[in-house]
Amino acid sequence: MLMKSICGLMPLTSGTIRVGNLVLDENSEHIPEGIGIIIENPGFLPQFSGWKNLKF
Repeated sequence: MLMKSICGLMPLTSGTIRVGNLVLDENSEHIPEGIGIIIENPGFLPQFSGWKNLKF
């Protein structure tokens, strides 16, 4: 949940997360630069091609 929240995949509803000098809270609109995540179970849309999934 922490990594999902840092990367913007899970919105914060309370509290704050500090990443370097950046503070993330429920009002944050920025995702820290240089941070990424590899999702264990990717959510591909079966009706779309691989290219369309990437574009989406």
